[in-house]
Amino acid sequence: MAFRRILVVEDDAIIALEISERIRTMGYEVIDEMATTGEEAIQLAKDTLPDLILMDINLRGSIDGTVAARRITDFLDIPVVFITAYTDNETRRNAQSFLSYGYVVKPFNDQQLICAIDMAFANHALNLKLKEHDYWLDKTLKSIGDGVISTDREGKVTFINKVGKILLGLEGRKTVGKPLREIFIIQDSFGTPVNPVQICDCSITKEQEAPVQQEFICTGADGRCFPVLLTVTGLFNEMNESFGIVISFNDISDRKSAEQALRESEEKFRSLFEHISDAGFLTQLSGDGKENCIIEVNKAACSLLGYSRDELIGKDMADLNDRCCSPVYPDYLDRLYHDGSVTYEMILTAKDKKRPFVEIDAHTFLISGKKMAISLARPR
Repeated sequence: MAFRRILVVEDDAIIALEISERIRTMGYEVIDEMATTGEEAIQLAKDTLPDLILMDINLRGSIDGTVAARRITDFLDIPVVFITAYTDNETRRNAQSFLSYGYVVKPFNDQQLICAIDMAFANHALNLKLKEHDYWLDKTLKSIGDGVISTDREGKVTFINKVGKILLGLEGRKTVGKPLREIFIIQDSFGTPVNPVQICDCSITKEQEAPVQQEFICTGADGRCFPVLLTVTGLFNEMNESFGIVISFNDISDRKSAEQALRESEEKFRSLFEHISDAGFLTQLSGDGKENCIIEVNKAACSLLGYSRDELIGKDMADLNDRCCSPVYPDYLDRLYHDGSVTYEMILTAKDKKRPFVEIDAHTFLISGKKMAISLARPR
C-alpha cells in the first residue's frame, strides 16, 4: 500500500494540500505536483504515471474533471475517483457516464475517503482480471479451428469468430446484432429448414453435463452447401434463466467423403471376399496372439466345411483343425501374429466328418488398432 502513488487534481490549493496530507497519513504516497485544471491533470498523468487519481469534477479551465478523466484513461488504465461538492442529478450523471471507480462528496471524513480509495483499487484489480479473461477468451475463440457463434436470449448474434465467418462466407459483412437464423442457415438430412435457435431452446438445459451435438447441411452466404457438426451449449445465469447460447461448428465434408470412401471400399472388399473361389475366413487375433476368432466367412468356406455362416462365426480357427494337425497349429499362429503372414498346409474337419486337406495363406492387418487376419484355404 505504501508504494501506491496518488495524483490529486483540485483547483483549490488549500483543499488540495489538506487532502494530500490526509492521504499520506493513510499510508499512500502523494505525487508532489498538483493539478488545478483538466489540462494540467492530463499532462501530469502522462509524466508521473500515478496508480490512482483523485479528480475534482468542477475545475477551472476549458475542460472539467470528467472530460479530463476520459482523456487520461484513453492512454492510461488507472482508476479515477471523483471529488465533488455537488450532489445534483446532473453531477451524478456526469460521473456515472464515465467508467469511474466511485466518487466522494465534500465535505468527507477520513473513513469515507479511504473507503473510496480502497474500493477503487479493489474494483480496478477485478476489472483488470476481467479484461485479461476477455482477452484470453477472445484470442482463444479467434485461434481455434472451429467456427464459433454466440447469441443473446433473443437469438441475435453477439459474436462470431474469423473461422465462422470464413466457413459461412461472411467475411467483411456485419453479423453482430443480426438474427442467428439469417446468417446460419441449416437444414436436416431430409432437406427441411431448421431454425438453430429452436434447436437450442429444445435441446439445452442447465443440468445437462455435455453439449448437444447434431449434424446438419449448412448453406453459406456464397451459396455453398456443406455438412457441419453442430455443438450447442446454453448460457444460464444463477437463476437458471437462459441468456443466450454458444454454438461451435466445423465443416465435416472431408470426414463424410472419407466415410463414403470407406463404405465403398468395404462393399468392394465384401463383394470380392464373398465371390472368391477359395474358402475365406476373416478373423480377429487376441492381444497375446493365442486365439484367432472367426468374425466373417464367405460362401466357399461354408461349402467346404458344410457349416452355415452363423455356425462358423464365433469359432476359433483352431476348432476347425483335425486332431492330427492340432499340435503344429500354434506354431503357425505364432508366425502369423509376429511376422504378419504365414502359408501352411492343414487338414480341416467338416461338419459331416470329412477331412479336406488345404493350403492356407494368411495375412494380418489392423482395423482401429485391432489385429485382424484374412485366411484363404485352397483344397489340395
